[in-house]
Amino acid sequence: MSNNPPPDSAFDEVAAGSFSANACTPVIDEFDVDYRGLKIHAPTRVQFPAGSETPRIVVCGTGVFDWNYMDLDGDFLEAIVIVAVNDQTHESRSGRMQIIENRAMGPPVREKLGLSKEDFKNRSIQKHFNPDIGALLELPATPGSYTVYATLGQYKSNVVQIRLETRSGN
Repeated sequence: MSNNPPPDSAFDEVAAGSFSANACTPVIDEFDVDYRGLKIHAPTRVQFPAGSETPRIVVCGTGVFDWNYMDLDGDFLEAIVIVAVNDQTHESRSGRMQIIENRAMGPPVREKLGLSKEDFKNRSIQKHFNPDIGALLELPATPGSYTVYATLGQYKSNVVQIRLETRSGN
């Protein structure tokens, strides 16, 4: 985890679609207890084989929000919207992360502990996300560049630029 974007090759090691911290995860300063929002890291250049339908583009992010933000009860990951704007055509694509819920887990932890939403007032929660936006947003495998960001309610992440290139020799 780092505040500086990692090298492009590091994103190849990230499990796409996972929700855990890794070497590409943006760090939120632990002493900045008032921070709320989103930070993302992404490769600056993604190469894909000729003939690919969708490039693999993993974006790694960290979100910190009040537990009760937007009345989401701490479950904000599915509400985050990822946006990619094609820099040449200005076409935008957006989507939300898909989370497969384990119904066997039962009610939220808050309810299992007999706590109310009021008990979580003024408490924050931090979560990580690593979607493959190529698949999530059905981005075409064509050379070009995208401006990418994440948003939730009033918060917008930093903006990253990603250049897509056809891998030579394929």
